[in-house]
Amino acid sequence: MRQAAVGVPVATVWSSPDAPAPADVPVLGADPDMAAWIRSLSHERRLGLVGRVVTQALWGDLVLVQEELDGWARVILPDQPSSLDPRGYPGWVPVAQLATCAPVTAAERYVVAAPTVLTGVAGKRLPVQVSFGTRVYCPAPPGDVPAGDGPGDGHAWASTRSGHRLRLPARALSPTGDVPARGADIVRSAMSFAGLAYLWGGAAGFGLDCSGLAWLVLRRHGIIAPRDAHDQAEAGQPASLDALAAGDLVFFAERPSGHIHHVGIALGDGRMVHSPRTGRPVEVTALATEPYASELASARRYRST
Repeated sequence: MRQAAVGVPVATVWSSPDAPAPADVPVLGADPDMAAWIRSLSHERRLGLVGRVVTQALWGDLVLVQEELDGWARVILPDQPSSLDPRGYPGWVPVAQLATCAPVTAAERYVVAAPTVLTGVAGKRLPVQVSFGTRVYCPAPPGDVPAGDGPGDGHAWASTRSGHRLRLPARALSPTGDVPARGADIVRSAMSFAGLAYLWGGAAGFGLDCSGLAWLVLRRHGIIAPRDAHDQAEAGQPASLDALAAGDLVFFAERPSGHIHHVGIALGDGRMVHSPRTGRPVEVTALATEPYASELASARRYRST
């Protein structure tokens, strides 16, 4: 097993090398075009992602490569805890989307805090879009910043764990430190995705499933949460359904099995923001609305008060 880093803005993680369809080619190469792929997805193709896409990983994220087979890597994602594997979420990604882990030389850590951001990349002619939650390090190492192209124009140069150097709008970056996340902060981040279409397996600013929304928002605030809803319902701290606070995760279970199948983020006023299902965007819904009222099962708190 070797360590590597995600070397593209968003790597889609598949259930097997045979899972992608011909129409998924835009996100399989060394320069995946996530936005174009998303635009090409019809309702039927979105439904067809179930069982094929398992999650997504962001630029610079650490991956543990277990094996390589015909241009594919079987990987573990330590930043996405899962009951499927104690080391992290398992899946397959194209080898071309992985890079060697680069040493982190900058002391200041930042995170992209806008849903998606257009950024320049050193050595590339065209800009690319990076996702909310992408971790970067500022400033870029000495000698990596092109002469005369500094932060005075409202941009900052940052590096990723994959060794890439990104020119990002300073307003889209937020420092990551030891300040505890407040419920209002979590809600504000979640609401920035209002209107974004549901995407099965989505864990980036281009499309999100229900647990992907919760995972990505908590990640932006420095909280490592499990990737799937049923695992999220077992982590964090218990929260009372009778006294929900803004930022609490609320979980919904199938009846009568009790299997957790959905998660939302409580707004603290009897409503939640969530990514419901294929064909629906991230939206605000009253917890008293069916079927949510009869399926509301538990709540967990991941923030510090």
